[in-house]
Amino acid sequence: MTIRWLEHFLLNVLKQGNTNLTDPPKTEVERIKLRLQYSDERWKRIQRVKAMRPYLRRVAIKDNKTSHECLELHGIVRLADDPFWLHFYPKKCRCTVQQLSKRDMDRRGLRLTKDDDLPKRCIDALHKNSKTK
Repeated sequence: MTIRWLEHFLLNVLKQGNTNLTDPPKTEVERIKLRLQYSDERWKRIQRVKAMRPYLRRVAIKDNKTSHECLELHGIVRLADDPFWLHFYPKKCRCTVQQLSKRDMDRRGLRLTKDDDLPKRCIDALHKNSKTK
């Protein structure tokens, strides 16, 4: 979370009349709404800087609360414009994405995840999407 995003978020909260900022979200619905707001802002930032940092790597929090689906997607690297992200960009979970440059990729020894290396459900979703276009 960046300071700029937090400032933007807090201004929006205040504009909506919610001045009780000391209480964290209490319900799962509130937490999901907060995650959705954050992921939407993050996606906008990704789109703004994708020319310099064109790669996205999905990152899961690896603990006992993490779903099998999130663990399965952990570490996948695709271009920011890849249709994969239409289906698997994290929105309602605790996962995130790292935005990477070519230099970052080289330094970390990462490479794009090939279609053949994706989990079967990813391939099925992408294949289904390409048929509907």
